[in-house]
Amino acid sequence: MQRFIRMGMLAAFFAAASVAASEYAFAPEKAMVQKSKNHRVTVKDGVFSAANTVPGIYTNLHFNLAGMTFQPDMQLCFDYRVEIPQGGKLRYIGIAFDFKNAGSTFNMVPVSAEWKTACLNLSSLKYHKKVPAQKGEAMKQLHIYSRMPNEAPGTTLLQVRNLRFVKASPETEFSAAKAFVRSGKNQKIKLDNGVFSVENTVPQLSVPMTFRLNGMSYDPAYRMCFEYRSKVLSGGKERYIGINFAHRTAGTTFSSLPASEKWAEGSVALNSLKFHKAGRLKKGEPLERVTFYSRFDDKTHGTAR
Repeated sequence: MQRFIRMGMLAAFFAAASVAASEYAFAPEKAMVQKSKNHRVTVKDGVFSAANTVPGIYTNLHFNLAGMTFQPDMQLCFDYRVEIPQGGKLRYIGIAFDFKNAGSTFNMVPVSAEWKTACLNLSSLKYHKKVPAQKGEAMKQLHIYSRMPNEAPGTTLLQVRNLRFVKASPETEFSAAKAFVRSGKNQKIKLDNGVFSVENTVPQLSVPMTFRLNGMSYDPAYRMCFEYRSKVLSGGKERYIGINFAHRTAGTTFSSLPASEKWAEGSVALNSLKFHKAGRLKKGEPLERVTFYSRFDDKTHGTAR
């Protein structure tokens, strides 16, 4: 069974469920650069579209950010999709900022032909100069683009909607990439472009994907958020996607979500955890790990993706 869990673009995926995001003043219709070399750029019904008119390795949307300043609690959110030509390939969707002093940045999200939502905390930007922007520093431009391989240029249609800057909800300091357990019996495990994946090499009843929490404190106000998908490759019927937290004395919990071959959003409120034992956790108690797994029917084993 192979299963994919995508944590989005955030270094943390435990967020306070009770804090609502507030938007920064930004008008993307006025900010969009409507002229770009070898591109046809349009906006209609709130959807920003860019199509390159000659084969290339980039399809770009540019937005001027004049008057905006960097704030560490800023979060960029938008929906995106890209049409991939038959036989064509895309590497990723890139996100880049230009700053007055800090220079340019580079982050990316996975390619998707369906509408997907991406959110990027500006506190986690990756800088080419390795010198981060300072609070209040002038922001110059935002670039969202699709990237094709150097050896296979082509033409694509990139679309973006609901582009906005919001104040990010508080999050715990948690790095999913560092916490990801990359070894397991009869498993192929990898992390690629923000997607954590596990594939079992022999038929099994379930296949675990584990993240160490290293003593992260339990807080009932927090919710774990992620995206997931799974696909059965051989064998029986997949029943559900399970999520188990583990604590040294309280034992393990059980939560579940419907299996889905398409990317689906999932979340688990920590105040709703159900323990196999009668134990309960108090605020501040350390958690050991969280495990995601695909579960086949009791009478069948299989492999999946």
